[in-house]
Amino acid sequence: MAKQNMSAWTWSPKKYDVFISFRGEDVRSNFISHLRSALDRANIKAYADDANLHKGDEVWPSLSQAIHDSHLAIVVFSETYADSKWCLKELVEILHCRIIQGLVAIPVFYEVDPSHIRNYSGPYGEAIAKHETYFGDTDNQILQDWKAALTEAANISGWDSRSRDYKNESQVIEKIVKDVSHKLSLRFPVELKVQDLVEIEKHCEEVKLLLSEDQKHQLQQNVQVIGIWGMGGIGKTTIAKALFSQLFPQYDAVCFLANVREEAKRLGLTSLCDKLLSELLKDEHHKDNPAGSTFILRRLSNKRVLIVLDDMDSLDQVDILFREQCNFVGPDSKVIITTRNRHLLTGRVDKIYEVGIWNFVESLELFCLHAFKERHPNKGYEDLSERAVKYAGGVPLALKVLGSNLHCRSTEFWECELSKLMNCPNDRIQNVLQVSYDELDNLEKKIFLDIAFFFKGEDKDYVVRILDACGFYATSGVKVLEDKALITISYSGTIQMHDLIQEMGLNIVRGGIEDPGKRSRLRDIEEISDVLENKKGSNVIEGIKLDLSEIEDLHLKTNTLNLMTNLRILRLYVPSGKRSGNVHYSGVLNNLSGKLRYLEWNGCFLKSFPVTFCAKMLVEVCMPHSHVTELWQGVQDVANLVRIDLSECKHLKNLPDLSKASRLKWVNLFGCESLCDIHPSVFSFDTLETLILDGCKKLKSLKSEKHLTSLENISVNLCTSLMEFSVSSDSITSLDLSSTDGSNVKTLPARIKHLDNLSILALENCRKLGSLTELPPFVTVLNAMNCRSLRTVSILTTPYAILRVKTRFISFMNCVALDEPSFHCIMEVAHSETELAAREINYKFVKVCFPGSRVPGHFKYRTTDSSITIDLPSSRSDFVGLCLCVVLSHSWGMKNLGAKIWCQCYVANGRRLGPATTWYDEVVTGLNSDHVFIWYDANHFDSIVEIYDTGERRVSFEFFVTNAIGQHLTIGTRECGVFLILDQKNHFSVPLKLRNKLSVALYVQRAAYDFITRDENDCIDINNQERDLTEDCSCSCVCLFGMELYALLFGICNLVRFFFYFIFILNKKPVRKKNSWHLHFDTLSMLSFARLKRHNLRYLN
Repeated sequence: MAKQNMSAWTWSPKKYDVFISFRGEDVRSNFISHLRSALDRANIKAYADDANLHKGDEVWPSLSQAIHDSHLAIVVFSETYADSKWCLKELVEILHCRIIQGLVAIPVFYEVDPSHIRNYSGPYGEAIAKHETYFGDTDNQILQDWKAALTEAANISGWDSRSRDYKNESQVIEKIVKDVSHKLSLRFPVELKVQDLVEIEKHCEEVKLLLSEDQKHQLQQNVQVIGIWGMGGIGKTTIAKALFSQLFPQYDAVCFLANVREEAKRLGLTSLCDKLLSELLKDEHHKDNPAGSTFILRRLSNKRVLIVLDDMDSLDQVDILFREQCNFVGPDSKVIITTRNRHLLTGRVDKIYEVGIWNFVESLELFCLHAFKERHPNKGYEDLSERAVKYAGGVPLALKVLGSNLHCRSTEFWECELSKLMNCPNDRIQNVLQVSYDELDNLEKKIFLDIAFFFKGEDKDYVVRILDACGFYATSGVKVLEDKALITISYSGTIQMHDLIQEMGLNIVRGGIEDPGKRSRLRDIEEISDVLENKKGSNVIEGIKLDLSEIEDLHLKTNTLNLMTNLRILRLYVPSGKRSGNVHYSGVLNNLSGKLRYLEWNGCFLKSFPVTFCAKMLVEVCMPHSHVTELWQGVQDVANLVRIDLSECKHLKNLPDLSKASRLKWVNLFGCESLCDIHPSVFSFDTLETLILDGCKKLKSLKSEKHLTSLENISVNLCTSLMEFSVSSDSITSLDLSSTDGSNVKTLPARIKHLDNLSILALENCRKLGSLTELPPFVTVLNAMNCRSLRTVSILTTPYAILRVKTRFISFMNCVALDEPSFHCIMEVAHSETELAAREINYKFVKVCFPGSRVPGHFKYRTTDSSITIDLPSSRSDFVGLCLCVVLSHSWGMKNLGAKIWCQCYVANGRRLGPATTWYDEVVTGLNSDHVFIWYDANHFDSIVEIYDTGERRVSFEFFVTNAIGQHLTIGTRECGVFLILDQKNHFSVPLKLRNKLSVALYVQRAAYDFITRDENDCIDINNQERDLTEDCSCSCVCLFGMELYALLFGICNLVRFFFYFIFILNKKPVRKKNSWHLHFDTLSMLSFARLKRHNLRYLN
């Protein structure tokens, strides 16, 4: 691979985010069109020659300039890409820019084998042969450049549309767009703002010079390691981020592991190691294999990687994250480590780059960008700016903080502040940073100190909520801290604070006070242990934060807490994935501070809060793994309470009366095995958004007296004793009542049919559920597997679903008690949905499963063999889709090995048409009887329609079964079927006997859909004008006739509606607003009127 020109990369703005290189006749009208739309939705500006090339422009100069003006290039290799000289010329230029300016190149292999491109075989071999004939010389330089470019591009990691990882083309496009967004974010990380790039480019060039040197004596095989060392706040991380954004396009796998020191404490080195491997391998499958396994090492050994390990501070981190993982990467890999501890680098890296303080010119420019938002001082501020820069001492962090502090201030203010600085006892960075702190008012200082001690790295909204409850007016206070560069808010919404600034806050609280019991805030382990073990508590203490996993033994005298009457924040916590040290309790806790806002006490020994405890100020109570049996007795005024976490409290028996918790949003009772009852007051104010009850094995009933609007997430998995579930909410999108051990739920909430946002309903193993009433209109996934008592299934779809639902998965696997009407209902839905899917461009899939031993009757083609041959309609326009069906026999092999159902399509000569399609990606297991599997197949349909141009009209379908790893099984298919979906314009007939109201509903639904979509492509103004010129105005006549049909249908629907209203009035029966007959005819009438209005606008104007 060619070396990148390290000095050519700049931060200059580009006109386009993405340049798309493609062969128009292959992919313009389908893949490229959809890709552009997806990029546009993601706000990614893309250039494609057919869309951006203006008339009169010279073609190649414009294309070349567009490539240079793009951050990233997508090369779509299609079957005839190499036939085009323009495409090959674009490819050479793209790879040239990849070398000289770091252009990111992403190949997309659209229905082509990358090896054909790499080896010049198949269609690419044919194309190269044509070019050789054209040039008459196989050694022609242009031809050699084209071949080299094809080989290089094919070796770049890209996206293969033929992969079985994707169900359809839209998934491929979704992955590509995510990849583009990710690479653009790597190229221009949000932390690298213009004002931060002063002097950085020089540092980057010096580090890249070290990276480009020939390392004859590398300490690590295959990998070159560079350390960036310097004091805190000097710019090490900024340099590393800038380097990473420049270099990452040249590597197969990359990872920037930020804040290693903090993340190692918070998550542990094992989690960081998993994160590193996930980034490098681009998946999480490695978690099934321990780090260092042969499989992981083999995958890494094939990759040229770039890794940045930022802010490392211990030898353990070096050994686990660097030595153990980086020993096995591919050749020419690079690792960059930043640290403030030079000892970690000595003897462990090949080169150390020291980041020194900045000179005066560079410091002045950085200071001015923050003080004036320009690169030079404002008039009248020149001398003052020089004084400020000299005081900062060339430390970038100090320059930015001081500049932000003086921004938009008068010269008098500057003079006063700089004079104040001159009187400070020393010029250390801590004093420079404290200038901003001194300017805060009292409440803003409290907010700053609380963040420095307790909330660094936490979600901003969460912190604001707690500090607001303290009366600190945190919304405005946090904004002031951000403006003064004391904190930053990440794009993910977390509060970040530089280590030096945090240390400043810690020193402010210490303030020369020797006795930690006399300080307002505590977080040092030794100091907290001293206070809690020696009963040094006092009313001065407002907050304590102690990581219990960092202690070995703590002898906590609980009566020490009796003395802390002003305690607002108590955090005795254990980070996720770690274990608490030994805590020994003594004494009696009979007085817990009534000023507590945040209480986190992992493994708390209390069975209940003290009787005297007042919870009025509490915002959050978090007591996982505690011994609590109840929080308190009676009713407390907890108007500020927002979150309750009592997960894994094995002895908790009930929740208290929360009828005054008017702000409660989140309750986690996961694993509370003794919990028998949920007090109904938890739903009193309809503010609850999340309720987690997984593993509450003794919980028998969960019900709300009223229909809710705010509840979004509710989980009752593994609640094996739950018999009554009656909770509904307008905001629920997913409802999972499944249980691996079997659920005792007998009925669903009566109002479930009104949950318009519910899209996923999981009822697996609800073995006592007897019926499914009318379901919500937009459910896309219904899993009723192993509902052995289920007998009755009502309407599963509505006419309105066609406007929103684009997928449908329905499984009644092992529901052996279903009655005949229910089977008919399920088959009708399968038939209706597959027909709708075939006519809807964006419909993705339909999958249906239910017990049965015969292919449904509407499948015209059926066989008891494993293959079937059919004749296609003579006209392409008559054919809009196809549906497949398999009856699978249950057997011992399936129960133990699982089965995947496949179908492969062939033409008469035995040639395959596209890849095999499967009913579902996951294996089918545990069938206790024969089952019918139906699915709508868009892939085979797309392959079949392509053969119309060849004159072929006969195709064969072969059905087969494999296990999860693709091995063919001997499990038999009892019967197979194929249903051709024909265009209703030419084949309009009632599909099945209208045997019940459901049949009519589905038929009206299909008819409505036909009328709303029938002339989408046929009635376009330009097309009509062109056809009128050659067909004597026949198209306009047809469209006018269609308009009359819509008017007639609109009139008939309204007559039917009035007829039903008249009958109801004669019989003195009330007119029900949601009568299904009215809904169906109202829908059809409405759609007809919409089409009529559309025709009027199109042809009468």
